[in-house]
Amino acid sequence: MKNIKKSMSIFLAIVMTFSILTLTVNATTLDIAEKDEECSHNYNSVVTAPTCTKYGYTSFICSSCNDTYYKDIVPATGHNYESTVVAPTCTEQGYTKYTCACGDTYIDEYVDATGHRPLISAYVNTIPATCIKKGSYDIVTYCIDCNTEINRVTERTPATGHNYINGKCENCGVEDVYYYNGTFRIETPSRTEIRHRDGIKLHAKIDGNAPSGSYIMWTADNNNFNTTKLNNGKTLKIVSEKRGTTVFTATLYSNEGKVLDTDTIEMNSKAGFFQKIGSFFRSLFNNTVIYEN
Repeated sequence: MKNIKKSMSIFLAIVMTFSILTLTVNATTLDIAEKDEECSHNYNSVVTAPTCTKYGYTSFICSSCNDTYYKDIVPATGHNYESTVVAPTCTEQGYTKYTCACGDTYIDEYVDATGHRPLISAYVNTIPATCIKKGSYDIVTYCIDCNTEINRVTERTPATGHNYINGKCENCGVEDVYYYNGTFRIETPSRTEIRHRDGIKLHAKIDGNAPSGSYIMWTADNNNFNTTKLNNGKTLKIVSEKRGTTVFTATLYSNEGKVLDTDTIEMNSKAGFFQKIGSFFRSLFNNTVIYEN
């Protein structure tokens, strides 16, 4: 009896297991069938155009389940460049720039810079010369193409010097310290023939004004007379020594050694044989004479 119950239990378990498996298989089969019946695929096409670097294609997408596939593949178009020529300048290279509509660019065909072309010169910064100071000006060379300054040279102009009129410079108004508007002369002596060992004083005279620091120099064209300067050179004592005529010159100089005026006088030395004998005896009696004028 116990064995019969046990056998029945095993049989029922087998039957139930088989039934469950059968139901499961049937349910799966029905699910698959239902899915096939749910989507018949309604595809919409989307065209993606090719670009310079990417293929184009057409996408087919199911509007129901998004199932997708692709076809109608089109090759990339490649770049289509437009060229822009940039001309060279004096200092920068020229080149050609290639630009594609997609934004891609490159530069090629470089051309050397032209360099400056010096042609235009101008005189600028002019400083006029004055009576005592140099002037100057700049000579500037510019590039004819870009107007860049290429070179600059400074030139100096000499001072003009004073232009004195009546003792005053007409340009700057400074007074001429060497201005002389008088007359200069050797006073006419009382005699022009002098006996041997006798003498006379020649006087140089200035009528009018003379510049401060001016002075007088005496010269003779020979040595027929012995000479001695007196009164700061204004007076020249001459003593007859040799026979002959002598020309004396008095010259008025400025403090800087500039000749302001001159005058001359001719004196005759009576120093022949008999005159010398006479002067010898006169000297014994201290009878030689120096005339004041």
